[in-house]
Amino acid sequence: MSEITFSIIIPSFNYAHYLSRAISSIHQQTNGNYEILIVDDGSTDNTRPISQQLTSQHPNLHYYYQENKGPAAARNLGVAKSIGQYIIFLDADDELLYETLHEYQRMIDTHPKKHVFIGEHVTQTTTGVLKKSTPQDLRIEGKEQLFAAYLFGKVSISAGAIAIHHSVFNRIKFPEELRSTEDIPFYAQLLALFDTVFIAKTLAKIHKHDDSLRHNYYHADNVGMALVNSIFEPLTLQPELQKFKQRYYVKRCLSLSGLAFRAGQYRQSRKWYLTAVKTDKRALLKVSRLKRFIVSFLKNDVLIKSSAKK
Repeated sequence: MSEITFSIIIPSFNYAHYLSRAISSIHQQTNGNYEILIVDDGSTDNTRPISQQLTSQHPNLHYYYQENKGPAAARNLGVAKSIGQYIIFLDADDELLYETLHEYQRMIDTHPKKHVFIGEHVTQTTTGVLKKSTPQDLRIEGKEQLFAAYLFGKVSISAGAIAIHHSVFNRIKFPEELRSTEDIPFYAQLLALFDTVFIAKTLAKIHKHDDSLRHNYYHADNVGMALVNSIFEPLTLQPELQKFKQRYYVKRCLSLSGLAFRAGQYRQSRKWYLTAVKTDKRALLKVSRLKRFIVSFLKNDVLIKSSAKK
């Protein structure tokens, strides 16, 4: 067994200007039993020289480069290169809070047979507004209940605020065919398959950006329903959990409808809304979505001048 407890994996695509802050948040930890792996996902900025400078300063920091394949492939490569007993993913623009690793270690020592440890996180907008997000309603118990609670918004998980035993990745990985929302299938299957401990402490600060891929309709539309199929992959997920697939399919349709509306793609917004209604008439009971559908007829589509960037 490795003597390194934590492998902290930082996937980065053109976020060189944030890397020093992320690394500093790790080096301030009171628990020093970790390694850091920066995985450069084909960046075109100065990620490489900054990362190499950081590795020369910190012997426990390693830099890896791959041609641009997306965040899922970057995370999977980091896992393959890591030697720690537990994996922590930290996005390049985010931070671990003080004594996060100490808290993970305390809970691991208390629950040595558990595979997943999830804490709370706080988000900060570009204007400095802070919002605390708790991982779950503590009354939710059992893998099936946690799986459903995560898919339908009652459990919140964020990189930095979750530590995962290395052996988990022998069974599941991030789906590399998805270039955005790739964490949703992974976390859903994680909760469905492995025992989880929730930590009632804030462990990470997540910096929100307006250009987040998750809120980009064009990337979301490219993923489409592949997200649903990835979550409910029958070779991975227990058969009894397939009963949630139609409900999540409807949720995904309504989500895409909303993203399309905000992007000014009103015909697409109506298409996704009608798909949801045809799948389950109960979608009509969501009044705000119905109002948005009606309003969309009063608007003209925004002309797409160029394709969205990664």
